[in-house]
Amino acid sequence: MKKKYLLLSLLFLTLDLSAQLDTIVVNKNYELSRKFPLIAGSGTVVITHADSIYLFNKIRFEHYQELRQLVRDSIGEEIEDIVLKYEKILTENDMLFAQLEKKCREQSELYEESIVELKKSLNNLDVNLDLTHRSLENANKSLELGLEQIKQSQKKRTWQNIGILGGGICLGLITGLLLAN
Repeated sequence: MKKKYLLLSLLFLTLDLSAQLDTIVVNKNYELSRKFPLIAGSGTVVITHADSIYLFNKIRFEHYQELRQLVRDSIGEEIEDIVLKYEKILTENDMLFAQLEKKCREQSELYEESIVELKKSLNNLDVNLDLTHRSLENANKSLELGLEQIKQSQKKRTWQNIGILGGGICLGLITGLLLAN
């Protein structure tokens, strides 16, 4: 029974401690950003996905803040303007790059669609050429049959004419022989 109470009290103590802890998650892009530094208090858990992060104690951080203020006061707003312009240019370049990348993807998709349509057209053209070839072969066969029939008809007519001529000659000879006798 005591073990049960001991386990329950440890569980509640663990839950109470974990509820008091804050967690900060550092993304990969944090190391390249110009954002204000993160502040992690006592009991804060820091989870980093960046390659590296730098930790400063309060005294060192205040020292860097003083140096930054000194540089800002001495060089003035020129550096801030330059940094802001640089960040603006970077933002515009990122936007233009994203647009260019989108256009390239669209162009690639259009190219793929064109290839698919071209393949379909070539397949249809191949089918049409095959049908045209077959039609031409059938037309040639029909022409050959027609020419053969014309030749046979001409031969038949020639023989008929020869038969009529021969019959006329025979009739003329018979008539001439009858008249001569």
